[in-house]
Amino acid sequence: MPNLMLLRLVAIGLIVALLVGVGYRYGSMSVQSEWDKEKAELNAQAAKQIEEANNRVRAIEREANSRVAQTEQLFNKKLKEKDLEEANALDRARTGGLFINAKCPSGSDSMPGASSSSGSGDGETRVELPQADGEFLIRLASEADRVTEQLSACQKLLEDERK
Repeated sequence: MPNLMLLRLVAIGLIVALLVGVGYRYGSMSVQSEWDKEKAELNAQAAKQIEEANNRVRAIEREANSRVAQTEQLFNKKLKEKDLEEANALDRARTGGLFINAKCPSGSDSMPGASSSSGSGDGETRVELPQADGEFLIRLASEADRVTEQLSACQKLLEDERK
């Protein structure tokens, strides 16, 4: 009978060890599932914050793109106006000539095509420019106007970006 008693003790020991092992296993799984749940909640919160931040950035980008588009439309409109002004000025120069007023001492005949606009003394003399020179000056002034408009548009873009 001593063997039977020994067998019972071993069986009880095994059962106790098995119960302790099962309890440990379920306990660690429970702790792990709590940790996983906390991680999932933290990840969900982080994802929500990231989504909100992305939405704010997209809204800012949309607003900035809208301002750029408005500035570009205004710039293109002004360039068309400058092109029209240039064409009108060239037409006027071709049909009626282009004149400049120059101060010259009286009696000076140094400017060809000059006609005095005053009766006596030093005064302004009106001189007609050759057509090629007049067209060159009109185009040069028109290009300066375009550059000015471009610079104004760039300044507006920079001001809008800094807002």
